[in-house]
Amino acid sequence: MKFLYRLLIISVTIIFAMSGCSERTEPDRQDVVIIGIPGDADTFNPIFATGVTASQIIDLIYPSLVHSDFDLDDGTISYQPSLSKSWEHHNDNKSITFDLRTDAVWEDGTTITAQDVYTTYGLYGNPEVGSVRQDALENFLKNEAGTPDIEQSIEVVNDSTITFHFESAYTGQLFDVGLPILPAHIFETIPKEDLRTHSINRQPVGAGPFKLHSWTPQQSIILESNESSVLPQPAKLSRLIFQIIPDYQSRISQLESGEIDMMDDISVEDAERIEGRDSPVQITPMPERRYYFIGWNNIHTRAFAESEGQTIQPHPLFGNPDVRKALTLAINREEMTNAFFGDYARVAGGPIPPVFRWAYDETLEPHPYDPQRASELLENAGWQVDDTGVLHNENNRFSFTMMIPSGDHIRSMMASTIQQQLSEINIEMNIEQVEGAVFLQNLMQKSYDAWIVGFMFPLELQIENLWGSDFNTAHFNFVSFRNERVDEILARTRVLFDPEEAAPLWMEFQRIFHQEQPVTFLCWVSNIVGVHERVKGKTVDIHGLTHRAWEWYTE
Repeated sequence: MKFLYRLLIISVTIIFAMSGCSERTEPDRQDVVIIGIPGDADTFNPIFATGVTASQIIDLIYPSLVHSDFDLDDGTISYQPSLSKSWEHHNDNKSITFDLRTDAVWEDGTTITAQDVYTTYGLYGNPEVGSVRQDALENFLKNEAGTPDIEQSIEVVNDSTITFHFESAYTGQLFDVGLPILPAHIFETIPKEDLRTHSINRQPVGAGPFKLHSWTPQQSIILESNESSVLPQPAKLSRLIFQIIPDYQSRISQLESGEIDMMDDISVEDAERIEGRDSPVQITPMPERRYYFIGWNNIHTRAFAESEGQTIQPHPLFGNPDVRKALTLAINREEMTNAFFGDYARVAGGPIPPVFRWAYDETLEPHPYDPQRASELLENAGWQVDDTGVLHNENNRFSFTMMIPSGDHIRSMMASTIQQQLSEINIEMNIEQVEGAVFLQNLMQKSYDAWIVGFMFPLELQIENLWGSDFNTAHFNFVSFRNERVDEILARTRVLFDPEEAAPLWMEFQRIFHQEQPVTFLCWVSNIVGVHERVKGKTVDIHGLTHRAWEWYTE
């Protein structure tokens, strides 16, 4: 599940609800599990994929050198063999040599070799390709242009041996080499300018426990067992179906009726109701790895767009840290968290989740709900109430639109609550819902002034692409936050092997965010999962909904 971890950006995970229709599936089925999901995949090409659904499927289809485990007791990640049988660090830990399996094949029968790994990372790191995973190559050896030098960084020793060379030793090396591997014999034939639109994005050729059977956009994605897989084995299920059901109430109804077997993002009310009666659905929360926040674009969106990214000016409303702090103080996050998530969430005070026990600053209290102090900060920043009862300064009314993806009931309720609370300090906020794919595209282009987003935090503390100041590599820094000290901390922690040495830097990192408030962190949430009792072998844990799905079977 390495690729899904990374989304979370980091790499990163983004939680969007998309529109569409669904087909009903008869509940009488053997060796088939149906998962109800709110939105479709964007692509099955890991070079470009950003959505949760696509990431789950990519992890089940494509191989990778290693796979990850996470220790909840101390908040650390470890790695085990996958496509690689073993590995050895050398060159003062600046190089890793992998010994690959020789019995793994692509589903078309072609043997997987070290050339597949080399070609894949060449695509991830090529600026012309524009992969959203370029940050994974940040510590590879560089050429004169400052971009990853694949020829120098990756050495194909023979078909079953490959060596990675890095600029320095750092803790996330195995995380960075854990991206999905693509079939070189296919991707080497595709012109780079055609990669985004090529049919391979919809018809993947993998080597994992599942392979794609069919994809009916906005209806269903059907995987089937890949009988040739040794990574780690063919899936026990004959089919795994992702049924696209945009409406939450329809999904929960179909879960309870047995039309689908599994879904996540269950509301607290429904979880408590299901647990309180005799139901075949088992309710289990995942550990807190997801978080919601309000994004305030720190830069002037129109100036940035009109200059094609060359002009970076403070946002007329949200460019001032004191104003962003006022917005946080004006929102009753504790009340909202309790109302929407009950015991399954806690107020978030910063960008590091509590599961990283060694790096999480327990002493840093979230800003309290204090609308009076919020008004004082806004007044000190030059905002006064105009004749219409809305704040204004010399150039602007404090009026903006909060963007949310359509079909997301949680974010819709959040937006309504925030709208009411900001009106109490004379800020005018409108709400607009857009289709999920459009929402994502506009976030990537920095087109929105404000929005509510949900992220799935990666299980390796590598978050340059979330908070780095270089927008060319920090693809998920949607709020355009820039801070030199944050960049220094991100660069330094990346090369530290000892958590005790890195922990003080992560504490400082959290204090900077507490002061600057580039976003308003709302809450850390335990994703509530419902699984029908007919599904066996399923363990709900921090890794994600489809973790080790090849082990599932039905009774």
